[in-house]
Amino acid sequence: MQLIKKVEIHYLRSIYSTSLDSVGDLNLFFGRNDSGKSNILRGLNLFFNEKTDHGEKFDFDIDMSDLRKRKAAEAKGRQFVWIKVTFNVPQNYQKSLGREISVKKQWNRYGGEVNISSSPSLTGGKASMLTRFLNQIDFTYIPAIKDLEVYADLIERMYSSASENKSMLSATKQFIDAIGEQTETLIAQLRSIFSAKAALSAPANMAVLFRNLDFVHGEDAHSLFKQKGDGIKARHLPELLRFINDNEASKKYFLWGFEEPENSLDLSAASLEAERFASFASRSDTQVFISSHSPAFYLAPSPKGCSTKRYFVEKQVLNESGDVTPESATSAIDKLEDADRTMRSAGLMQLPYIIQALKSQQDALKQSNLEIDRLQKQLDTLSKPTLFLEGHHDVKAYPKLLSALGVNGDFEVKQFSGTPKNTKEFVSAISAAGGLSPKSKTLFLFDNDQAGRSALAAFCGKGSGTSGLAVNIDGKNLSAAVLPYQTQKFVDFMNECDLKESEIKFPFELLFVNDKTLEFIKEKTADDSDWLDGIHDDYYHKPQKLTNRLRKFPPGSPGWLYARMVPDRLKSKYITIALKSANKECDALKTLANTVRTTLQLPQDA
Repeated sequence: MQLIKKVEIHYLRSIYSTSLDSVGDLNLFFGRNDSGKSNILRGLNLFFNEKTDHGEKFDFDIDMSDLRKRKAAEAKGRQFVWIKVTFNVPQNYQKSLGREISVKKQWNRYGGEVNISSSPSLTGGKASMLTRFLNQIDFTYIPAIKDLEVYADLIERMYSSASENKSMLSATKQFIDAIGEQTETLIAQLRSIFSAKAALSAPANMAVLFRNLDFVHGEDAHSLFKQKGDGIKARHLPELLRFINDNEASKKYFLWGFEEPENSLDLSAASLEAERFASFASRSDTQVFISSHSPAFYLAPSPKGCSTKRYFVEKQVLNESGDVTPESATSAIDKLEDADRTMRSAGLMQLPYIIQALKSQQDALKQSNLEIDRLQKQLDTLSKPTLFLEGHHDVKAYPKLLSALGVNGDFEVKQFSGTPKNTKEFVSAISAAGGLSPKSKTLFLFDNDQAGRSALAAFCGKGSGTSGLAVNIDGKNLSAAVLPYQTQKFVDFMNECDLKESEIKFPFELLFVNDKTLEFIKEKTADDSDWLDGIHDDYYHKPQKLTNRLRKFPPGSPGWLYARMVPDRLKSKYITIALKSANKECDALKTLANTVRTTLQLPQDA
């Protein structure tokens, strides 16, 4: 659910100002310790519940931003805290409130009522409808330190949410009646002493009675709250809250603000917990906000049906000029790799994921040994020279291209998915492709990019340059090469951008950059703003000076395509056009044909 579209927080604790735009179903806040992650959630808690920390009301002296106090004192300005939340209005309220409405709340030093305003401004029945809408929103804040009071509050709410159920009311009455029967003698004595009616009655608020309920956990039936660890207890919280939400008749929209749900959880449990929260956030009635230090949360992939937004939080300070920096306490992180890079640049270790990777490698090694045994059985059945390629488009195109270049003979073309990074991945990829021939020549041909060059080095045990010439592996029938890049247009592009061989990205499609292929790409991408406005990920992480050069090539020019690459959706049609318009005299194509022919020992056309 994306009930909240935008959040603006000003002058709350460490946050001088921040704006969260295009809020998702699941929203993750990460950053250094003391960066202000918690204050984002406290701001939401203040907006909806008039509280900051769990159970603590707003205290101006504590909750007002110190930076704002200094700035306001210098300018003799007013001191206040304000929060604005913009809502995507549910359909049943749109007639009165419109499709979108912003609600601003402001707190000042002198207390009194909170100043509330909306945009657009509403009066009369529409204002009442806004109040009704806000009353149907439940925001629950779960702090980082989850003491027994947090659980007691939820259990009290659990009873309250279920108390309207007839069976619950009946059970409560039976409970009170049973106690009355057991205390009949006491009641009789009280009546005789005071000469007045006396009876045991239920408290006005039965929920208080339920605050001390506990769960028994495990086969040993131990007390959850008194005998189990914090991690086990914490994993009960989402389910408790889910139960409450499902049974609260007066509420329809549920917002969760969870601080550090990974606390006291091991890596595998944290990863499972991240999946659970994503599942809750994908519901049509729930929106989730999480602060976390764990990559299990902020690096978790977005599941289907759940829009995930990541925000890096930085502590704001006054610079030498007296200005607040950064301007916003939060910055949106759109890609997983950017989230990882941002944390690394902040000096934060990713040790949990390193540990996880090591375990994955250990598990994969066992599987690799099984695949090696299977490969061994296949080896003797194969005899044809074989060309291994990365992508399925390549497998379809290469036989036609090589034939046009005069490379014929009886050989096989096979695909292994992706670019193997190590021996384990090679074994898996080769196995999936059908194995190797021990008696005939085999050539592995990789794209000339960072992944391909690394794969070549990993497979051969040494670097081989980027010429495209095949490197023999330990004197066996196995060879590997990267795609030759020596087309005149690409060489000109490298020179213009001052690109080194170790920096280039040159896949199969770039062998055919000409007027016809450029015209096709320009026409088919005219409305693809994401592709047009960016450059390829392999170049995106290069120095800014280079990326600026790459962005400046005019549409339809060779450099324009080299910087972005052919979109996956267009590759099949692009290659069809490319093969028909290929320049057979191109140096790179000649090198490619000669490398395949000589390595696989294929006959030369007459």
